[in-house]
Amino acid sequence: MVHTTPITVRFRDQDALGHVNNAVYSTYLEQSRIDFFDAVFGKDAWLEVGVILAKLDINFRQPVKVGDAIRVETYCTHLGTKSFHLTCKILKKVGNDDVVMTDAHTVLVTFDYEMEQAKAIPTVWRERLAPFVVTAD
Repeated sequence: MVHTTPITVRFRDQDALGHVNNAVYSTYLEQSRIDFFDAVFGKDAWLEVGVILAKLDINFRQPVKVGDAIRVETYCTHLGTKSFHLTCKILKKVGNDDVVMTDAHTVLVTFDYEMEQAKAIPTVWRERLAPFVVTAD
């Protein structure tokens, strides 16, 4: 399964060159992760468990501009003991085709903030993530 988050590109998201600034993509991806977590684990459940973003790798394929109707598709590509990987694709409809404008790969770690260390992914999370795991990207 894939989770989808629609994104509204705001005027303030663009830079002097007229396309979405590279730093704004992190905000789009963050919003898609929050929406994904809320949909998969329940509203704000990720706050109770504790999650940190350990890695973010973004590939900018084509520029996104103000007025573009884009969406972020999110799915899991790895489910480990204490970490899981989410892949996100920012897509734009061009005619009848979905064009990948940007793709990103993240590593998230379940984290105990009191002990300041990684902890095992809860069983219920593993069960809820399982339908979103895609083995080939």
